[in-house]
Amino acid sequence: MRSSAAVLTTVTPWCLVLPSCRPTAEAITVSIQNAAARMVTGTRRSDHITPVLNVLHWLPVRQRIQYKMAMLVHECLNERALEYLITDCCWAGSRRSGSRSTCHQILEVVRMNTSFGDRSFAAVAPRVGNSLPDNIRNSILSQDAFAKLLKTYLMNCM
Repeated sequence: MRSSAAVLTTVTPWCLVLPSCRPTAEAITVSIQNAAARMVTGTRRSDHITPVLNVLHWLPVRQRIQYKMAMLVHECLNERALEYLITDCCWAGSRRSGSRSTCHQILEVVRMNTSFGDRSFAAVAPRVGNSLPDNIRNSILSQDAFAKLLKTYLMNCM
């Protein structure tokens, strides 16, 4: 049981470089996750995988990518990430005026000129952060509380 979980955690980050990874890389990662879930639970290949993932409390690959990116954004906003990542996550208006609105916490989305730039952390992280509901986006939450609310939200979006 532990070996399949270890395989999943060592393979999944390969596709987590950016949420907009190549479709072939995502398909490979989905296949590995599904195979690991089936191996852990003893489920047949012909059975649907979504209920199996729900029983294991595993997020599907797309939601796992969103989870990882949102956790990294939360760490950046609380200044617990690397400095070069923290500079890519700032509140809208904070670069210009030095203040931010406390009622609407919106991250500043950087405009890129190329599709390659659109897949960079500086462009993707604010979009992921802004796509979360207000109660989850709250930067005052502890990391554990944020992770729990985020995972619950993403599990309900399946």
